[in-house]
Amino acid sequence: MKTERIDYMDAARSVLMSLGVVLHSARIYVPNSPWLVAEPMTAPIFGLIVDAIHSFRMPAFFFISGFFCALTLERYGAGRFLRQRLPRILLPAITVALLINMPQVHWLIVERQIAPPGVAAWINGQAWVLHLWFLFNLALYFLIAAAIGPRALDAIRGGGDRLLRVGIDPGGVGGAAALIAAATAFFLLIVPLALAGLMYERLLLFGPIFGLIRYACLFLIGFAAMSDPRFAAAWSRFGWLIVPPAIALTWAAPQLAGSVGELADRVALLWRDMGFTWLTLLFFRWVASKPSATWRYMSDASYSIYLLHHPIVVFLGVALVAAPLAIGAKFALICVAAFAASLALHHFIVLRIPLVRLLLNGKPMAAKAN
Repeated sequence: MKTERIDYMDAARSVLMSLGVVLHSARIYVPNSPWLVAEPMTAPIFGLIVDAIHSFRMPAFFFISGFFCALTLERYGAGRFLRQRLPRILLPAITVALLINMPQVHWLIVERQIAPPGVAAWINGQAWVLHLWFLFNLALYFLIAAAIGPRALDAIRGGGDRLLRVGIDPGGVGGAAALIAAATAFFLLIVPLALAGLMYERLLLFGPIFGLIRYACLFLIGFAAMSDPRFAAAWSRFGWLIVPPAIALTWAAPQLAGSVGELADRVALLWRDMGFTWLTLLFFRWVASKPSATWRYMSDASYSIYLLHHPIVVFLGVALVAAPLAIGAKFALICVAAFAASLALHHFIVLRIPLVRLLLNGKPMAAKAN
């Protein structure tokens, strides 16, 4: 590949990141699911919106991240990869945590009279990481990828060669099955964790260990797809193979008792993640495969939108609690206003002030704005 820009992935990345605005706006109105904003008006439709977005958004995003991780590692090597990627992840995470999330928590404690988080919540990040959790997960994945990346690239290609030697086409059904089997085998690391009662324990800034392993599986599939064009072709053409077993196991898991049923339910979740990821990227290949300056701009802007929208959504949600508006009007107003305000901040401040661009996008101050 001659470029790190892949048009449909630019489009996918921009939409997936920007959907955080819709997700967090909807969470205000989910029944029996108290969020940072306590809105008495709720409706079940907002729970469905949250669940629908959760089903594909982060799995597809981590797949894309793994894909570009392998691309950058192969092109630049581990040292330059880390120098490029870690500032893009950690500088914005630290900046937003200190200058936005922590003041937001203080404001909610004072304004809404919510109980202050305990010491443990501050130490493990639960009180202030909030929507930044995926950045810390990515940073960990990137560090591991840099440590083993060159060997992993060779191992993945070697695996494709071994499949070919035993008569299995790594660019066909067998390659797709190998990716699915490898991701599932890695996912089963949750079994000893579950037996030890550690599966849902928080790992400092990274959230529950289960989530860290879950999204690592999608990251690994994306990494493998970029590492070997044969696996990329296999996933693109035959990734749909995961859909029937995902549906079957989703139906069967509730019929199983005890720990077996719980394990089946967790594996079904992973398989649904894979299926929704394949469908999401297929959709964007259909609708956004041509070069587009708009999608390229939005791919970069969506990072700022994700980082900055959260306090805007929270503030507007609090401000509209007593407003005499229908629940749908409140939701739409918050979505539009938070998206527009975040995009304006990106366009007029982040892109134009080098220090802000460094802190919120992790780009060197001397770099030209996109």
